[in-house]
Amino acid sequence: MSKVILTVSYEIYAEKREGFLSLMKEIKEKVMSMNICTYSVYEQMGRKNKFSEVYIFNSAEDYDKFDEQEETLDSLVDKVNTEFVKEGKVSSTQVIEVL
Repeated sequence: MSKVILTVSYEIYAEKREGFLSLMKEIKEKVMSMNICTYSVYEQMGRKNKFSEVYIFNSAEDYDKFDEQEETLDSLVDKVNTEFVKEGKVSSTQVIEVL
């Protein structure tokens, strides 16, 4: 089984940092309660307020399961994107383990 990594990256408004971190804690609790993947939020070194969410799935099947259950997070993710993300710019990548 190949692992799948999903990374979602964006920059937030500096003045909204505390609210963002509080919301991300709530999101992390919900994601981890799904028992489908590991999840962490990272801040880019040297670039304050530039964050990446990293989801690590043990298989493509687990990634698909998450995709099916993701609607439980939609309102929280929408809030991140509309209230905290600078200029609404979000990038994501999905990679699958080959070796």
